[in-house]
Amino acid sequence: MSSQGRGKHRLPRKMGQPNLRHIANICRRDYQRGAESEVRWFAIQPDLSTALKIAAFAIKPGGKRFSHQRRIPRSMLAKAHRALSGVAPSLRHLDDFEAIHNLVESTVRPIHGLGELYVYDTALRIGAYLGVLPSRVYVHAGVRKGAQRLGFQRGCRTIGLSQLPLAFRQFAPYQVEDILCIFKDDLSLRRRSVATIGNRSMC
Repeated sequence: MSSQGRGKHRLPRKMGQPNLRHIANICRRDYQRGAESEVRWFAIQPDLSTALKIAAFAIKPGGKRFSHQRRIPRSMLAKAHRALSGVAPSLRHLDDFEAIHNLVESTVRPIHGLGELYVYDTALRIGAYLGVLPSRVYVHAGVRKGAQRLGFQRGCRTIGLSQLPLAFRQFAPYQVEDILCIFKDDLSLRRRSVATIGNRSMC
């Protein structure tokens, strides 16, 4: 969700392998606070109607649009807002992020030009207002490349924290989503290292 530095950060490599602890330290220092602030911004909205509006239009503090949705025509965002307002009574009673994500997806994906990143970001913003955040890492767009670099299958839709390298398990799932996107070109684990993550399927 955090728009800070998406895809722009490159790390120096040591002997051809990035240090995952180093990446985790950079995220704590440079990105974690910003991601938490964005979640708080949506959580403190006065009512669901307002939360849906700023989520649908991707409005950040100060009134500007978040970078992820900056290129989407306002007319499409307006259609999404109207559609989401129509399912507000259902959203209000959801207490599971997967259910929120699924409802947002079925509501806005038929609108041309709104893809999986918009669905996730909007669901996360609505979930923040409702006090329901993801319990798993959602894989989409740039996140998919980062997940693949860690050895996860291309078709993975979500990843459990326990499946991740130890260095990343200290973060909330929505923060890991940021890490996998921001550092997608720096992440890599050898095949034998991936196997030690656990006895679970890598998806």
